[in-house]
Amino acid sequence: RAVYRENFGRRGEQELEPLGDVESVDASDIPEHELLTAGFPCQPFTECNPHRRGLDCEGGQLAFEVVRILRETQPAAALLENVPGLLTMHGGADFGKIVGALRDAGYAVGWQFISAEHFVPQKRLRVYIVCIRRDLHKPRARAESGSFGRPLSKDGDFGGEDVVDWLDTSSDLQCKWRARSVQDVLEPPGPALEAYTLTEAQWEKVASFEGTPASLEKRLVQVDGPARTLRSSYKQDSKTLSQFVAQPGSRPRFFTPRECARLMGFPDSFQPGRGAVGFPRSSNASSEEGNFYHQIGNAVVPAVIEAFGARILAALRL
Repeated sequence: RAVYRENFGRRGEQELEPLGDVESVDASDIPEHELLTAGFPCQPFTECNPHRRGLDCEGGQLAFEVVRILRETQPAAALLENVPGLLTMHGGADFGKIVGALRDAGYAVGWQFISAEHFVPQKRLRVYIVCIRRDLHKPRARAESGSFGRPLSKDGDFGGEDVVDWLDTSSDLQCKWRARSVQDVLEPPGPALEAYTLTEAQWEKVASFEGTPASLEKRLVQVDGPARTLRSSYKQDSKTLSQFVAQPGSRPRFFTPRECARLMGFPDSFQPGRGAVGFPRSSNASSEEGNFYHQIGNAVVPAVIEAFGARILAALRL
């Protein structure tokens, strides 16, 4: 909440405050709006979680809180985001239930898989669900019934109803201002980066887990290309998943919080809080950084949302 307050806490003279747990939010407390953007927990659906339970757990059920807000507020459109595993959980049954609930709430529903690497130097395949209120939906030439439970879809694949003109991954989706490679987001070498260097014990654990030099080499980011997907457990899962930045004459280091924000496409005006490079380090900086890594790993890439937002706006103007 502190990060939200610091970055989005004011609109003109008005102070904005998060309403709290979505399960306790009354729809009447939500200001009138035309577009609802939302994400619900991905952990119940991601294939990275060996214990995923989909809708059979409390986190998965939060998807229906989004449906509740939509049903009660009836904005013109909605844009939701989650991991590709959402479509295959329980053979596609979970996704079918969510789509059915969205349609019952009065919306035409379609979805598309897009990797963020078209916009930022990070491979991040996600499914984006677009909902247009049924009375505003203008059917297009093609309408696909949807294939729940099919194998993980590829970048650019789409399904459901043609609620918008879907993004064309064969064309140039890249933002003119985007960072083209990991090198573009890295901080210059200096003493401030020492705090992010892996300890000898940490690096030994990674090397032991990988087993071979060739496998270990893959844990170092190639700075002339995109990074792996940033996860909410970055730094916490250093033995198995985290990717590192090579440092000449030293052990590799973690991405800094600021670099992670850049990998997601957040501008440098975005405030990640204390503890990050360029910000004062406090006595509990490790805890603050851990919270930020968790938040940024759960975030969406703003440029992708902007691209879908433009398509939604165009569809509503037809």
